[in-house]
Amino acid sequence: MGLSLTGWALVLMGLGVLLYSGSAMLTPTALQDWAEDCFFGKANRFSTSAEEEKALFKALKMSSQSESEPQIKYEEKKPSAANKSSPVNKSAPASIKYP
Repeated sequence: MGLSLTGWALVLMGLGVLLYSGSAMLTPTALQDWAEDCFFGKANRFSTSAEEEKALFKALKMSSQSESEPQIKYEEKKPSAANKSSPVNKSAPASIKYP
């Protein structure tokens, strides 16, 4: 084949992308593993629903504590000494911090 160096680089890069995406599609995720092990899956490896739910939260990388905590934290601006007479709108947050 009469390809230049750039042509060979593109061919090899294309093959690399195909191999990488193919392996990513064939590797099951944690949620797919859980679905296979659950009641409606092929394996049905959990003896109680509590074990199944615990494994689900682990697969989703969640914990019972993070569910009760807000995902967005609000901070209100405090009025400065110069602006004590101006009211602060407490219904709108001054800044939002994402975790």
